[in-house]
Amino acid sequence: MDWDAIGAIGEIVGAFAVIVTLLVLVFQLRQNTSEIRANTVRSLQEKSIDLFGQGMLSPELPGIIAKNKKGEPLTDEEYERYIMFFRRNFQLFEQVLLQHIENRISDEVMAAYNRRILANFEFKHAEEVWEFLKPQMTESFQNHVDKLRSAEVALASASGR
Repeated sequence: MDWDAIGAIGEIVGAFAVIVTLLVLVFQLRQNTSEIRANTVRSLQEKSIDLFGQGMLSPELPGIIAKNKKGEPLTDEEYERYIMFFRRNFQLFEQVLLQHIENRISDEVMAAYNRRILANFEFKHAEEVWEFLKPQMTESFQNHVDKLRSAEVALASASGR
């Protein structure tokens, strides 16, 4: 065997090693991306649980929410607490949207949060609170919420609600 043949075999082995290395890197990258997405969803779920857990530990908040659902007037202090409750919800929802834009959460998870966003608008005063909070949110979140609400209104009109 001459040196040219040995060199050619070496090049083939080297090329094969590069291909194997690239395949391993692609596999690791996919695994890492999957793990990042799982961690993001887990983190957002923990934040949701913490947010609502803290809210329910507040002795006033459940009463304020109940009064609001019944359409009873809120005192100035209750109204401010309601705004804070609404702000915390929407800050979480904004964070979820930003993670979705970065492809860190799935469409399925985003759809669940979209339903949660819309559920907030079932409360009395929600429209005015949203208009107050809206300028404090990112433009992409403002547009997202407005688009969701427009689609819901169109759907409600089409179904005769």
